[in-house]
Amino acid sequence: MKTDDKLFLNDMNQKCELLQNLLGYDIEYIDESNAPVLSLIKHEFPEDMQNLKPAIHTTINEQLINSSYDNYFFYTSPFHLAYIAVSIWCGTEYKGVLIVGPFLNNIPNNSFVQEIINKYNIPITKRIYIQEFYRSLTVIDYNYHKNLGNLIVNIFANKFTSGRRVISDNTKSVFEDYNTEKCKEPESFIQLRYNIEKELLHAIEKGDKEEAIKIWGRFQFNAAYRVPSNPLRAYKNLSFSANTMFRISIERSGVHPIYIHNISDKFAILIEKATTITSLQNLELVMIAEYCNAVTTLASDGYSPIVQKAINYINFNFDSQISLRSISKCIFVNPSYLSKKFKLETEMTITEFINIKRVNEAKFLIEQTNISITNIAHKVGFNNHNYFSTVFKKITSFTPSEYQNSFKKA
Repeated sequence: MKTDDKLFLNDMNQKCELLQNLLGYDIEYIDESNAPVLSLIKHEFPEDMQNLKPAIHTTINEQLINSSYDNYFFYTSPFHLAYIAVSIWCGTEYKGVLIVGPFLNNIPNNSFVQEIINKYNIPITKRIYIQEFYRSLTVIDYNYHKNLGNLIVNIFANKFTSGRRVISDNTKSVFEDYNTEKCKEPESFIQLRYNIEKELLHAIEKGDKEEAIKIWGRFQFNAAYRVPSNPLRAYKNLSFSANTMFRISIERSGVHPIYIHNISDKFAILIEKATTITSLQNLELVMIAEYCNAVTTLASDGYSPIVQKAINYINFNFDSQISLRSISKCIFVNPSYLSKKFKLETEMTITEFINIKRVNEAKFLIEQTNISITNIAHKVGFNNHNYFSTVFKKITSFTPSEYQNSFKKA
């Protein structure tokens, strides 16, 4: 590699790291042939969207290859993912594009997510993954994307200059006189905090949201002394620890690792993006609520490993034609043994459990979409419309049409 190329790439690396450290967004530098040169990525794309990236890179490169250095491109992909990009030049030589994003232009409520799922025929079993991915993204408006575009243009139109810090005498004395020993907790507080943390984790493990929030409010830890020059970083570190402890708690409750990964990844990104200690404290409350909700809706704690495997298999495949025999084959267990074990532990047959899962998903689709009842039946795994209606009424006391009409009136 030529010296000039090394200097150019070093300059790009410094600018990209500066931008990500400042803003916390995903950043990619793609050369003129669409080959990735530098990727600073925090968001993991859902599997069903992975093949979208090359097309995004091609579209942005084609748009900017004949553009001047002071233009920025605001692009929204078919999945409603928004990006801001600028062309990169070394003198008169076009060197590719710098892409920041994804963002969102709209709040990703249930209807937004369901529209994506319907439009691209994403299996309904992946709704939670898709939902968590979109909720982890920043929603931006016109003024924000305009300011961000101007910032990126100005950063990448100029050579990187490393600033030198100059501080006042008063600031020096603050750093010199700061004594972390004065700020540390008394031993009695440390013991109290650990006891309360145990209670909190136990409440989250049970999915008791009301109790967990009540416990959280009983004691707030002052973490500022851990990083005296940057209290916000100290509280972010504390929030990261809480996120890790919460994910371990719900894992004990039998929540599948895939669900846990999506939730904890989302909060790791939100923690890093937080700009105030107050916002971190508010975010911790949201974390507690969401982890508790995961336990109440997704956990299989209290069941034997065999029944847990069966439940997880149903959760991931309820839209397919599954049965006791097919589940038994996939989890390597005798059908008769699984049937007895499942009934004993859940007080339901496997068929009853599958039907309840399907009906709950059907209710969600009825509430959030205008899809026909017949289409909804197929999406959640029922091939026969009449059988779907019979099962739906048995579980909810309404036919699907009655439920649809009552929901619209409400």
